[in-house]
Amino acid sequence: MMEKKKLIVISIIIRKISTVFILTSLILQFDCIGQTNVYHPFPDSNAYWHVRFGGYQCNCCASYRYSFDGDTTINGTTYHKIHRRGVQYYDDLMFGCTTFIDGTIDEYTCAIRNDNIQKKIFLVPRDSATEYLLYDFNLREGDTLLGWIKIAPYSFSSPDDTITVSLVDSILINSQFRKRWTFSNLYGGNAYNQIIEGIGNSGGPFYEPLFTFEAGGEILCFQQSGQVIYPDSNSVCTITGIDDDYYENNILIFPNPASDYLNLSFNHSNKTEATIEFLNMYGQCIKKDISSENEIQFSLKDIENGVYFIRIMVTNNEYVSMIIKQ
Repeated sequence: MMEKKKLIVISIIIRKISTVFILTSLILQFDCIGQTNVYHPFPDSNAYWHVRFGGYQCNCCASYRYSFDGDTTINGTTYHKIHRRGVQYYDDLMFGCTTFIDGTIDEYTCAIRNDNIQKKIFLVPRDSATEYLLYDFNLREGDTLLGWIKIAPYSFSSPDDTITVSLVDSILINSQFRKRWTFSNLYGGNAYNQIIEGIGNSGGPFYEPLFTFEAGGEILCFQQSGQVIYPDSNSVCTITGIDDDYYENNILIFPNPASDYLNLSFNHSNKTEATIEFLNMYGQCIKKDISSENEIQFSLKDIENGVYFIRIMVTNNEYVSMIIKQ
């Protein structure tokens, strides 16, 4: 009799434990579903994408930042302008990208508009008035990818290629789940990069390819409304040579072109040490100065006429700009 009562008690305990486990699993499942059902809109202002691009014999090695630069009207529709600023690096035929600076990037790239109701983003490339679908955040597994991302200048896929969604899942970013799309091409290979809701192509948001072949891009950092979001909140959202916010607010370089002297004016409230390097077109440092003065006169008398770069390093900020000596 006692043994029978023990078995009944054990059976009741097991049933309760099973019920608790099932309820907990359902709560976690619904919690995850609920979070991925929260739409994270693509930004329309106050956001930055820091991208590194490169490869083997691609002549495309660069670090740059996409940012918003006001609005424009195209065919009667308002769009948000996208600006790209950064530095280019020499591409070694044997070893790929180097750290030698080859030039600077400072250009208007495209204009975008958001349709948050339809969860779609549209793009008008520079020197064009034609609108293309950039992102469709409604895609499901098996759907076909259409639009700009297939025909962008850096894309390695043909407009005739069939690219389909092979997987839709979610990724946890800063304690929030965002939808993520993985793609496959006609031959069954999965794209190296993925599309993340509210951020875009992980290889670069506007011109970079999903599928890579000996060259490709990578978003090193995405920042919105002053907060670093991707890849995580601990990332440093600064890439060498393109911290133009710091430059515009704190440093003035003049004249440019310059002859005998180049003047640098720093907006520092206290004595802050700055390292100034003058680089030739091969990225080699030919002149260097370290100073904590707010006004610096950099002598160019011993430098031949030509095109150079000046690199300024102050605490954790670094800026590279092109200078003409004449």
